[in-house]
Amino acid sequence: MRIRKFTDADFPAFVPFSETYLGPSHLTDEGFNKHWFRKIDGSGWNALVLEDANGDLVGACMLIVVSAKIGDKQTELAWISSTAIKDALIDSGAGAKFYVNIYRRFPLVGAMSGNEYSVPINAFMGNEIPNTSMRRFMSIHNEDAFGLCRPDTRATVTLHPIQKGSRTGLQTGLVDTIPEDYDALWSAFRETVYCCIEKDRAFLRWRYQTAPFIKYRFIEMRRDRRLVALAVLRLQETPMGNAGRILDFISDDHDEAACWSALAAEASEAGAIFSDFHIIGSRHDAALGQAGYSEAKKESGLNAIPNLLSPVDHREWTNTFHMGGKLAKADTAWRAADKVYFTKGDSDRDWPTAYDVRPRD
Repeated sequence: MRIRKFTDADFPAFVPFSETYLGPSHLTDEGFNKHWFRKIDGSGWNALVLEDANGDLVGACMLIVVSAKIGDKQTELAWISSTAIKDALIDSGAGAKFYVNIYRRFPLVGAMSGNEYSVPINAFMGNEIPNTSMRRFMSIHNEDAFGLCRPDTRATVTLHPIQKGSRTGLQTGLVDTIPEDYDALWSAFRETVYCCIEKDRAFLRWRYQTAPFIKYRFIEMRRDRRLVALAVLRLQETPMGNAGRILDFISDDHDEAACWSALAAEASEAGAIFSDFHIIGSRHDAALGQAGYSEAKKESGLNAIPNLLSPVDHREWTNTFHMGGKLAKADTAWRAADKVYFTKGDSDRDWPTAYDVRPRD
């Protein structure tokens, strides 16, 4: 068996292979795959295939490759995304071969929310941040959110206060395009963290504005006409009403808590029964708390509100995070919660499910 780069000629075989080993989903859609797994300049794919001695496809590993910063260095980060291996080869170490190839190939390699097969490999090849994983912060905007909980877990979460938020002198708006003056805000924000994805206007347009299947919107927050924060919001259907999934939040240091409160107000007025935000790092911790967002833990009861909503599924979501690659090993200063800023939207943790891509009447 050998590993090689994925090419256009592999796609016809990849579609039925993916459907067999990953199930019917967005991964069989050509437009989706080209958006996420092709190089932005169109010069090829960010993906690998495993083929047997007959040249048949027996495995595939799709990567999301983005620009990143670590310290003062500009580089590439490859997120390990969908990986499929023929069932008969799962115990043969074929998956590990993919991962070894990737970790040796890229300066930075990231992996979020792994499964029973990927976590041991990522833990071996990459590094964790001590005492740090992906955390979920929540604000409840309407008591209908409690209806998403199982009956046996509802008692604790209903004690949580309803938060409507406040604009506190900010001018806010829910818009469909990224503000023209956003890049100045991003340039200032990126200097406050050591390691992160480069989230300039072009990146946000690719990641959210033109993403297939899912509609994202942007909440801009201004004070005296100056852009002081921008949030990315997805309103996701649930049986109890829409959930406000906050995928990113870029802000001015001086207005951060006020902006989180204004964001809660916008999400609530847009019909969200709750809003949540997943983050790796401590960049927004103080402001989130001041604005009434609480970490979804057993102690707060908020972990009773499921993370998986399309359809509702009460399974626990894994919150692992690992980063490796040549540069991550050479520069270990990133391995602290106050040095990194990654969100659920950076990788593939907010992708469409079969529910999202189903035919609509």
